[in-house]
Amino acid sequence: VAANVWLGEPLDKSELLTMAVEMDGHPDNVAASLLGGLQVACLTDNGAINLAIPCSDDFQIVFAVPTSQVATKTARSVLPKQVSLDDAAFNVGRVALLVAAFATLDYASLHAGMEDRLHQRHREVFVPQMRAVFQAARDAGAWSVALSGSGPTIAAFCTGRAEAVGDAMKRAFADVGVDATVHPTTIDFRGVTVVIPD
Repeated sequence: VAANVWLGEPLDKSELLTMAVEMDGHPDNVAASLLGGLQVACLTDNGAINLAIPCSDDFQIVFAVPTSQVATKTARSVLPKQVSLDDAAFNVGRVALLVAAFATLDYASLHAGMEDRLHQRHREVFVPQMRAVFQAARDAGAWSVALSGSGPTIAAFCTGRAEAVGDAMKRAFADVGVDATVHPTTIDFRGVTVVIPD
C-alpha cells in the first residue's frame, strides 16, 4: 500500500486486494485489514472478491488472551484431514446464518451462526478452559464467543457490555489458574491508511 501511494497509486483497491491475498493466503484477514469493517472475501480465478457486511457502530469484540501460547502450526496439526458430510453441512449452514445475522443486524442469531464442528473442538486440547470462558462471556451478555483464529485467544462479540464480558472471561480463566489479559475493541471501518508527513 505504501509503495502504491509512493508511485502515484497505479493499483486500485481491488488489485491491491488480489495481490495481498495471493501473498498472504487468507482473503478474510487481508480484506478486513485493507478495507476495514466486516468483510467476506475469497480468491477466485479472476482475482479476489469481497463484500462488506453492515455492522453497527456499537458492536464490540473483547479478546481474552491467556498467557499460554499455541503455535498456529501446532494448532493446525490436530485438525482432521477429512471431515464428515454432516459436519461440513453443519458448518456451511452456520456460516450462511452468520452472514445473514450480520446483514440483518440480528445479533441474537450470532450464537447459532458461530457454532462449529470443524476446528474448535479439536483445538480445545490446547485451551481446556475454552467452554468455561465461552459460557462466562455469554452469561455476562456476549452475543457469541469463539476461538480467535487457532487460539488460544478467545473473542467475545457484544454490544455495550464489553467491560462486564471481559471481566467474566478473565475470571473464568483465573478459576482454572490461567492468567489472561483482556482487550476490548471496536470495528475499524477505515481500513489501511497512509499518512504522508509534511
